[in-house]
Amino acid sequence: MRRTWASACWPRCWRWVLGLMITSAKHSFDDRQTELLRIASTVVLLDRALVGFGDGAKECRAQLRVLFESVRARVEDRKRAVDPPTELMGNLHSLTQLQHSVLALPVQDDTQKWYQARAMQLSSEIAHDRVLIVERNESSIPAVLLTVVVAWVILIYLGLGIFNVSNLTVNITLDICALAFACAVAIVIELDTPYSGLVGVSTEPLARAAAALES
Repeated sequence: MRRTWASACWPRCWRWVLGLMITSAKHSFDDRQTELLRIASTVVLLDRALVGFGDGAKECRAQLRVLFESVRARVEDRKRAVDPPTELMGNLHSLTQLQHSVLALPVQDDTQKWYQARAMQLSSEIAHDRVLIVERNESSIPAVLLTVVVAWVILIYLGLGIFNVSNLTVNITLDICALAFACAVAIVIELDTPYSGLVGVSTEPLARAAAALES
């Protein structure tokens, strides 16, 4: 009875833990996609505010396009999962220069004053989101937890395999289960690195934003 209970309980436990890890990684992946969509939409709104200001903001729009293209190039480069601190500060410095340019725009009426204030608000939101993306880019799955779960499952399968060496059906079943577990761990790792690897966040919002900036 004890052996039957243990053989039924342990697989359910590790399946529950693995499912929890996949769910956590998926939530983290979705959050990164939402952040990217928010930055793309904020950039478009900022560009529209500069358009509403008038012809005097053409230079500011050009600065915004250059800044946005640099951010887009980094996101689309799957080999670079995290922005180095020097590059983050470079982006913030460029954004600060854009804000200085917006503040230096000659305001002639209340309409332009409103668009100027709106552009400053949106640029501050972009800076805030950029810092959050870097700060939140840490793994949502602790490496220690992942190591413990992998070691736990390996020990379980080794223990089951020792007593069923001559049973071909059991050995094939164990191999299939081990492959399924390895695939699940690979999915967790891929979802936990949304800016690199095979499974990454969609850059379609950035492409649409870039097209809107050119209009």
